Amino acid sequence: MTEQDWDRVMQVHVKGAFACTKAAWPYMVKQSYGRIINTTSASGLYGNFGQTNYSAAKMALVGMSKTLAAEGDKYNIRVNCIAPLAGTRMTAGVLPAQVREALKPECVAPVVLFLCSKECKETGQASQQMSTGADQQQQQQQQQQQQQQQQSSEQKKEKSVSSSTSEGSSLKSQKIFNMIAAFLERAVDEKSKLKEKVNSCFHFEISPKQGQPAALKWTIDLRADGEGGAVEGHRASADATFMMADEVFASICLGRLNPQVAFLQGKMKIRGSMSKATKFTPDLFPTISSELLSLSATDAVDRFLDELKLSTPETAAKDQEQSKHKLSQQASKMQSAKLFPFLMDHLKSPAGANLVKQVGCIYRVDLLPCSGEGSPCTFYINLKQMPPTVREMPNTSTEPFDCCFTLKDDIFFKLATGKLNPQMAFLQGKMKIRGSTKAAMKFTRDMFPKISKL
Repeated sequence: MTEQDWDRVMQVHVKGAFACTKAAWPYMVKQSYGRIINTTSASGLYGNFGQTNYSAAKMALVGMSKTLAAEGDKYNIRVNCIAPLAGTRMTAGVLPAQVREALKPECVAPVVLFLCSKECKETGQASQQMSTGADQQQQQQQQQQQQQQQQSSEQKKEKSVSSSTSEGSSLKSQKIFNMIAAFLERAVDEKSKLKEKVNSCFHFEISPKQGQPAALKWTIDLRADGEGGAVEGHRASADATFMMADEVFASICLGRLNPQVAFLQGKMKIRGSMSKATKFTPDLFPTISSELLSLSATDAVDRFLDELKLSTPETAAKDQEQSKHKLSQQASKMQSAKLFPFLMDHLKSPAGANLVKQVGCIYRVDLLPCSGEGSPCTFYINLKQMPPTVREMPNTSTEPFDCCFTLKDDIFFKLATGKLNPQMAFLQGKMKIRGSTKAAMKFTRDMFPKISKL
């Protein structure tokens, strides 16, 4: 890279944003109102190979926006950054056709419109939610077909469960709220962190079906000076109220439906502060699986707490022992089978625990035989909750994930041992990606232990 290459990129992106802002700023100050949106990039937020000048310029816009947000706050000037990803002519040669088709520019426009509006109170934010919204919408569409195929069987299970329990309500949302309430009651340290982070109180009104009256009402109080718990009914005053059908709420909590998409499609209504409403996401709480919802209300809570090791030490030890299951016969024949014992041990170490803070994602890896023929072996690497885990699952599993990689056994082995860069594998067509691009960019060689023996 020459100095001229560096200077040209800085002139276009940084100097260009500076010049536009400098021209508009006095008028915004005079009228005590303004909205500025700068466009950064995932390359700036996370870095990208071969783009030192571009990454530096785009990250400079983040610092510039945060400073302008602080200076403009008293003048009612809101300054934010967006890092959109869309399938356009510029990305036509980089993104596969299937991915490009799913990343419509229309997914970015509604959020940009909100950031320009008078209702927007957010400022100083560098947000990639528009691109992940498109990614998650793609994932939702792909998983929705699987969900519909299993919907009838799950409904049958739900009916049998509700008839054998004494909790009264057969709504899936009731079980989810019970699990959230139990978590907030037991995990005292996590509750304190949530109260400090969220500092809001939420009301929920859940109806059996879309358009029907609410049959279930809950309050989740996460105010800094509040009780910090979840209770049935409406307690205290809420900063935001969410209204939706039972199936919509369950799909959001299971990771099958993006809350932003649900709101834009009219499946979820919000009353109150929009800025407070954006603070409530399923990521606030440990992952809830569809298997838990197939249990009775009492058993679901017990199993949920057991998985989080918030129950008795005996039960936790039993679950830990059960998690050490052997690989299937097909998986044990793969070259990558040698990696998983090392990866399991690595996740138990302090370095593995740090991955939960650094990455915070669930990955699904579909490994194909080197011949390319035959069904894949599926593994889930959970780096979203403690303790982090890796486990083999049926390739028909509908467990939610943030990002799914499909690749051959030998390619994954090269990625894990540092012989192949994940980005290069994707660009060369050796690896297919579904789900969140943001999560995909966090999947790096550093996640895996250095294995000298292999």
